[in-house]
Amino acid sequence: MPTKNKPTTKARAALILLTAIWGSTFVVTQSGLSTMSPFVLLSLRFALAGCMLALFRPAVVPQGLLLIRAAGPLSLSLFSGFCLQTMGLAANLLGAEATTPARSAFLTALSVIFVPAYEYLATRRRPRRQLALAAALAVAGVYLFFHPVSLEWRRGDSLTLLGALIFAFYIVELGKRSRRHDTLALVFAQFITIAVMAAPLALLVGTPQFQPGWRIFGELVYLGLVCSALTFVIMTWAQARVSPMEAAVIYTLEPVFAAAFSIALGREVITMKALLGGSVIIIAMILASADPGETHTVAPPEGID
Repeated sequence: MPTKNKPTTKARAALILLTAIWGSTFVVTQSGLSTMSPFVLLSLRFALAGCMLALFRPAVVPQGLLLIRAAGPLSLSLFSGFCLQTMGLAANLLGAEATTPARSAFLTALSVIFVPAYEYLATRRRPRRQLALAAALAVAGVYLFFHPVSLEWRRGDSLTLLGALIFAFYIVELGKRSRRHDTLALVFAQFITIAVMAAPLALLVGTPQFQPGWRIFGELVYLGLVCSALTFVIMTWAQARVSPMEAAVIYTLEPVFAAAFSIALGREVITMKALLGGSVIIIAMILASADPGETHTVAPPEGID
């Protein structure tokens, strides 16, 4: 049995790393949508991620296939959340009604306020005060960082906000199921299910679009291997060791990293308000990490430690 502090500290660091990776996905996804329809992108992204896991550990294929039913709620909620988020960014579907990468990052981060609501419905236990305060600070920090909702509301914003609601359900469910099953097998089951669900929708919803080229190939490799295969293995492993509420607070760093990438690429300039918002989010994350309440510290499942 591992000690209490070491696995949770490693898990928190791992979640911070994956939020940094996720911060880059909004711009990459919107770029990919300029040459691919949303469901084509989703199907190829998760099929590629599943193939990568199968090559990394071939035994994950039979193990994952046996977990498809157990992973069903995770697969369906993750697929629905990604569909809504991707469609919200798809200018080729929504035109001027599409959201922007910054607004998408902000709205997705609002899942932090839905997680305690789901946990309360499931357990009838109110979140501890320190975690509730951390969540409130995180929302305030993200609001200060982007403040995009003061602009004209778009259809893409509505789709993205609904996706955030579904992602919150996913975070809570993953916190429960990740402690029962092998990490790689559980992730593989989700990837294969999502790829299979997205493929027919690519034919049924609008006209399938795919313009092959080196740029789109690179974007697919990045989204599939790094932003899906790597990050969801990290996420599943880490959420077996921290509470869903603490994980949700850490995930609010995602839009901060999204803005950092945008600033580094010269697409935005940093402001004092953005610095203040980022500082508030970091304080919220520290507050959540310092919460003295119970954390998930279980023996790691077979496959990854």
